[in-house]
Amino acid sequence: MYGIKYTILRYANVYGIRQEPKGEGGVISIFLDKMLRGEQPTIFGDGSNTRDYTYVEDIAEANLKALYHGDNEIFNIGTGKATDLNRLFDIMKKLIGFKGDAIYGPFRPGDIKDSCLCNDKAVGSLKWEWKYSIEKGLEKTIKYYKEKYV
Repeated sequence: MYGIKYTILRYANVYGIRQEPKGEGGVISIFLDKMLRGEQPTIFGDGSNTRDYTYVEDIAEANLKALYHGDNEIFNIGTGKATDLNRLFDIMKKLIGFKGDAIYGPFRPGDIKDSCLCNDKAVGSLKWEWKYSIEKGLEKTIKYYKEKYV
């Protein structure tokens, strides 16, 4: 109506340093909190649910790019790579050196089975690309939490 420029960014499952494991914390911060305290995390369902886990620094970079590109557009910001909960747990277990196993609970009604974003438009129009694989992002996240809380 007033010709105001906008850019809308739709984020995938964002994780990284400073994420709080309580309340609305994501699965990575919840798993990390439990595993660093020697507790077994719970995987709801069989662990085949997938998410597009995107490291917070990649999200920040997309926000910066959106300041200069993409007026009046909507963009998906994610890696475009799906990671299931079993693989996520295995990666975290290895990086942390956790000795236990996950506990499997019932699938929670309302949980989305699979979620992964196509980022082609953001790559092309925003001149943005994700840089952190799930392993690389988890390494940085775990290092931060170990230094801060352990």
